[in-house]
Amino acid sequence: MMTRNLTVEPLSHDAFAPFGDVIQASNAAQHFTINDGNTERYHDLALLDPGADGKAIVSIFRGLPRTLPFEVCMMERHPLAS
Repeated sequence: MMTRNLTVEPLSHDAFAPFGDVIQASNAAQHFTINDGNTERYHDLALLDPGADGKAIVSIFRGLPRTLPFEVCMMERHPLAS
């Protein structure tokens, strides 16, 4: 069995550029509060090419912890998104 040693390096935009984009939830990104103030959305963080007729975005969501039992008092519907 061959052993391979990996060197751990800090993740940076420049070092990762040959492989793609680094996305992160930071204050430098466009962000805003949603879901009645319970979630912060870091919006449209990557450049994507879904083709001529498509539109795609990548966002990160940070939600506040909830206590249990949790009462659902709001439901969203996104018919064209996942």
